[in-house]
Amino acid sequence: MAPTHLTTAIYNARSASNNVNNVTGTTADYFAAQWMNPSDIFSILLLLGPEVIQQAVAQLAGCRITPVAFSFGWVAYAVRALLSAVGDGRLMPPIENTSTMVISADHGHSWTTSSWILGRLLRDISDKVDKEMSGEAPHRSTGTWSDWHPSFWRSILFCGHTPKSAEPKPPTQPWEALRIAIYEVADEENIMHGMPKKDAIWFSGFAVILIQLTIAMIPWIIHDEWGTFQITCYGIFLALLGSSLPQWRREKWACPKKGGPTITLTEGNGSRFAMVILGRKGVGLHFPILARGSRTAPASLTTRLATSLLAINWIALLITATGLQIETWCEFIDSFF
Repeated sequence: MAPTHLTTAIYNARSASNNVNNVTGTTADYFAAQWMNPSDIFSILLLLGPEVIQQAVAQLAGCRITPVAFSFGWVAYAVRALLSAVGDGRLMPPIENTSTMVISADHGHSWTTSSWILGRLLRDISDKVDKEMSGEAPHRSTGTWSDWHPSFWRSILFCGHTPKSAEPKPPTQPWEALRIAIYEVADEENIMHGMPKKDAIWFSGFAVILIQLTIAMIPWIIHDEWGTFQITCYGIFLALLGSSLPQWRREKWACPKKGGPTITLTEGNGSRFAMVILGRKGVGLHFPILARGSRTAPASLTTRLATSLLAINWIALLITATGLQIETWCEFIDSFF
């Protein structure tokens, strides 16, 4: 009896999925077939690097739409987000620098903060300051320039006549024991406190999404293969939904937005940098409450249901992407944008 159309379709699908196994020849032929059409690479990438996704969403979260592109690690992150929402009720990542200290100017009390956004703020400003202080003179508690600088020993080596080419120039920037940067809250109508600025980095997310869609359309245009485009579109849709949950905004800016006292951010004893934020009544965030995390709301029932549905859909996308055995290079390239 002749096979039905369904049997023929199943047979063709299985034959296409075994593109590497169908190769007959040397080991080089197998390697060439795998590099021509890599199989199962995209599905593996979806399970790697959930921390990257969480950090990226936390960095851009705050608006109604968070433009985080479809990339590797989303499936693993979706499962982690579900466990966090059902467990401790948090979507924001833990603070990276656990030694970040907050000192209140009102009563002088200090404590370590668990706020991810304050830790990231201090880290970024500290890196900028360290770069500015990279050309300073080395720290010496005693002695003069000639006592410790290599030019002093060069003069002895050359019998008191140091060549000009061997004489280094003294550093123009003196050594700083402590640098304090002072910032004040901006009081302008066009600035919304607790809302990220839509700069070039924020809009670059939409540019990356457009590039992904363009690459995914190439197999559809050339070979009439629409599976890559469908998987990319659905992945982008799920990524935008997962990164735009209102819970992100509630956790990231968990404090009143009617001003607060002055605080100092530092890494404690031994740190050479301190960051002072001058508080203003009625304007800006209440940084002590944000630092303590006392107003952080746990995940709502809506957030838990949303993360559950997103995790199910991401797993379904993973299963679907595993069955894609043709034009896999486009999906592989899309996952790195």
